[in-house]
Amino acid sequence: MASSNAAIGASPLLAAPMEPEPWGVILAVYFSAVGLPSGIALAGLWYGALAPEDRLRTEWRTAWAGLAMLVLAGAALTIDLGRPERFFLMITRFENWSSPISLGAKLLALKGLLLVMVLYFQWRRAGSFRAASRGRGIAALDRTAERVDQALRWAVMVVSVALALYPAAVLSWTWVSPLGAAPGALLIFLSTSLLMGVAAFELLNRDTAVRDGPHIGLVRSAPLVLLVVYAVALLFTVLAARESSASPAVDDALSGAWAPLSYYGVLGAGIAAPMLLLASAPRSRWARATSALLIIAGAGLARFTVFAV
Repeated sequence: MASSNAAIGASPLLAAPMEPEPWGVILAVYFSAVGLPSGIALAGLWYGALAPEDRLRTEWRTAWAGLAMLVLAGAALTIDLGRPERFFLMITRFENWSSPISLGAKLLALKGLLLVMVLYFQWRRAGSFRAASRGRGIAALDRTAERVDQALRWAVMVVSVALALYPAAVLSWTWVSPLGAAPGALLIFLSTSLLMGVAAFELLNRDTAVRDGPHIGLVRSAPLVLLVVYAVALLFTVLAARESSASPAVDDALSGAWAPLSYYGVLGAGIAAPMLLLASAPRSRWARATSALLIIAGAGLARFTVFAV
């Protein structure tokens, strides 16, 4: 039986029968990267609200990117489960709502369906614009389609937030990842998801996110502001976790075997280096692209640390 099966439906009271190392490499990558599709969807919705003139182009790109990431995440879960039918059962059977991994699989499937619908409406809107440019129609959706489009945006936002948070819920049900149950773990998973999403959005939409416009200052400052918020949240999470049952794991992360990863990866490459680049060269495309890559790597390492320590 694959590694994740031992964790499905596990709870603190039933933790003893679990395998000594129920998590495998595939699930480690999955928990570290699954926040990326949620974050990029939320970043796309935010920028689309700021710059409606770019909304069609940015949402088209972010929807495709998010869908591709969800397919990879679903493939990772399928491989880890060992048999494809197990993943199919998790998204089609609804009697086991107490299983966080089963709930996560349903969220992945729902998010994928919503993104397909978003892409369909964006394709229709693009066709409307093309028809208008040829004098064959008007560049607008009818009221019903516009309402559906707005409802889809809200649904994507809600599911994206749930998908960003649910890894912490999974880890809090097991005894092998004590940091997942520590105070502030949900905040860390949400903030890292938002950071990864804003950074990926920057890379995908460099021709729109850095163009001149009334909100260019807000767009340029968003990664730096989020980094500051994330750093403060990380500090208070560590302080709170030291007073909880996760204190030994915190000590291991800060002064034990995991200390190099914490200081050089999470804090150095993931926070200090991109902060320095963004603060010293906010208009440089090279600096912003480099900082975006560092943010994605550092946030992923932070999620991995919570998962693995």
